[in-house]
Amino acid sequence: MAISPDGKVIYLPSLEKAYWHVVDAGSGEVIRKIVTNSGAHNTRSGLATRSSCLNLRE
Repeated sequence: MAISPDGKVIYLPSLEKAYWHVVDAGSGEVIRKIVTNSGAHNTRSGLATRSSCLNLRE
Protein backbone atom coordinates (compact mmCIF):
# COMPACT_ATOMS: atom_id res chain seq x y z
CA MET A 1 0.00 0.00 0.00
CA ALA A 2 1.14 3.55 -0.68
CA ILE A 3 -0.30 6.97 0.06
CA SER A 4 0.22 9.88 -2.32
CA PRO A 5 2.45 12.71 -1.02
CA ASP A 6 -0.59 14.97 -0.54
CA GLY A 7 -2.41 12.24 1.43
CA LYS A 8 -5.45 12.30 -0.84
CA VAL A 9 -5.02 8.97 -2.67
CA ILE A 10 -4.21 5.42 -1.53
CA TYR A 11 -2.77 2.86 -3.97
CA LEU A 12 -3.87 -0.53 -2.68
CA PRO A 13 -2.55 -3.78 -4.21
CA SER A 14 -4.92 -6.74 -4.40
CA LEU A 15 -2.59 -9.15 -2.60
CA GLU A 16 -1.04 -10.88 -5.64
CA LYS A 17 -4.15 -10.62 -7.82
CA ALA A 18 -4.35 -8.83 -11.18
CA TYR A 19 -5.08 -5.25 -10.10
CA TRP A 20 -4.61 -2.29 -7.77
CA HIS A 21 -7.39 -0.16 -6.31
CA VAL A 22 -6.91 3.60 -6.30
CA VAL A 23 -8.84 4.86 -3.29
CA ASP A 24 -9.93 8.35 -2.21
CA ALA A 25 -8.32 8.60 1.24
CA GLY A 26 -11.00 10.98 2.51
CA SER A 27 -14.07 8.97 1.58
CA GLY A 28 -12.71 5.43 1.16
CA GLU A 29 -14.31 5.27 -2.30
CA VAL A 30 -12.53 3.28 -5.01
CA ILE A 31 -11.93 5.87 -7.74
CA ARG A 32 -10.05 3.68 -10.19
CA LYS A 33 -8.98 0.08 -10.71
CA ILE A 34 -5.63 -0.44 -12.44
CA VAL A 35 -5.65 -3.85 -14.11
CA THR A 36 -2.25 -5.32 -15.05
CA ASN A 37 -3.16 -9.01 -15.13
CA SER A 38 -0.12 -9.80 -13.02
CA GLY A 39 0.44 -10.10 -9.28
CA ALA A 40 -0.05 -6.72 -7.59
CA HIS A 41 2.81 -6.46 -5.14
CA ASN A 42 5.10 -3.65 -3.94
CA THR A 43 3.61 -0.19 -4.16
CA ARG A 44 5.50 3.08 -3.65
CA SER A 45 4.71 6.75 -3.92
CA GLY A 46 7.28 9.51 -3.55
CA LEU A 47 7.76 13.25 -3.34
CA ALA A 48 10.04 13.52 -6.37
CA THR A 49 7.39 12.80 -9.01
CA ARG A 50 3.66 12.95 -9.52
CA SER A 51 3.49 9.21 -10.15
CA SER A 52 3.59 6.01 -8.16
CA CYS A 53 5.54 2.82 -8.76
CA LEU A 54 3.44 -0.33 -8.93
CA ASN A 55 5.59 -3.46 -9.00
CA LEU A 56 4.40 -6.70 -10.53
CA ARG A 57 5.22 -10.21 -9.42
CA GLU A 58 5.63 -12.79 -12.09
